[in-house]
Amino acid sequence: MPSTSVPVTSMSGSKPLLHGIVLDKSLNYRPIMLCHGCGERITDYRLAMVSWTYGEFSFRLWHKVRPQCIARQEVPSMEMSDFLAWLTHGVNLRAPQEFREAVEMHVRAYESDG
Repeated sequence: MPSTSVPVTSMSGSKPLLHGIVLDKSLNYRPIMLCHGCGERITDYRLAMVSWTYGEFSFRLWHKVRPQCIARQEVPSMEMSDFLAWLTHGVNLRAPQEFREAVEMHVRAYESDG
């Protein structure tokens, strides 16, 4: 895990809710995703998976094309694109235009922060 990041944890601060979601200090604490297998940043959702363990409330993020990461993946799992689609659907962010507007708003805010 990069030294400029901190994990996103539960309210008690003790356990990561999404293993691999960290707040990057160099990006003004904006969240980034790290692979559970290799620890490197996931920069393309199309090349990533999400896995979980039954009975636990935690998820792990993986590169799906790197052999060292694939070998460590857990089952069950789903494509990152499916996971993100269900996640945004669950918070009523359904239309592609709404999602683009939300992303553009955050990019503009980041760029204005300098």
